[in-house]
Amino acid sequence: MDTLKRVGYCILAILIAAVIYGWSLWYYGGLYQSGALLSASQVTAETLLPTLSQELIVVLPEILAAVIAWALLGWKQFPQEMGLKAESVKKEILSLLAGGYLGALFLALLTVKSEPLTICYQWGYYLFLIALWEEFIFRGLLPLLVEKGGVPTWVIWLLPGVLFACMHTLMPMVKTGFAAESFVFRLLSVLGGYTVGHCGFYALRKWSGTLWLPVLVHGLLDFSSVFIT
Repeated sequence: MDTLKRVGYCILAILIAAVIYGWSLWYYGGLYQSGALLSASQVTAETLLPTLSQELIVVLPEILAAVIAWALLGWKQFPQEMGLKAESVKKEILSLLAGGYLGALFLALLTVKSEPLTICYQWGYYLFLIALWEEFIFRGLLPLLVEKGGVPTWVIWLLPGVLFACMHTLMPMVKTGFAAESFVFRLLSVLGGYTVGHCGFYALRKWSGTLWLPVLVHGLLDFSSVFIT
């Protein structure tokens, strides 16, 4: 029974990641094939709402997973289990990071040769639509599920990391069409880096006891790309 429980929780974690991947591949793939896929780095006043709509639709599985987790854990237990609370000593660090992320916006507005609307959209996009949901799923929900299966600690760290790496094969698969061989090739090319990256974010999660620390660090790292593109 213990073995079945362990396998069951791990399979559930894999299925959640597979649903998220499959939905994104299907939705983005259809938009790409029709030439309607919009980019956060090219947002204008005319494309703002369509771009935001696309991004909100693609995170629907994550939103559904959050609702289900909330229902299963209970409204009192959910924030604690998912790391949505922070101790007072950690709040100072979070405040500094939040200030740094806000400062990055002002710096980008002053130095990056892009439209202010584009920069502001990317600032919100990387934090609320990328970092928040990736951290919720891969450093919050999936490790929690795997841990409840009673597996060894290394599995709790490694399995969500591999699934995190799988997600980063998405855009190449969107552009070329999904094929097993190309998926495996892409996965092998990103597996080490993204698994290590996952472990770094998860270490921040475990050390701080809150999901908000990796969310802010993740958002800051992603938003920094506006300075080099």
